[in-house]
Amino acid sequence: MLVIRRETSLGFGVGAKYLFKFKGSGDETRTSNMPVSMLYTLNNQFFIYSGFEIFTNQEEWVISVI
Repeated sequence: MLVIRRETSLGFGVGAKYLFKFKGSGDETRTSNMPVSMLYTLNNQFFIYSGFEIFTNQEEWVISVI
């Protein structure tokens, strides 16, 4: 990632997303995901963004933190 903002100057970082399904999940169950992003700016600021969305078998439970 590359970010340019007046407040933070130049920033750069990386991001990744872990995708998975529980054993026994069928096609009707959406894929769970856990993304994370890290960003560092030239103003010596360090940011970590994360959240997740988890779908259990047949989407009986949906757990989401964004």
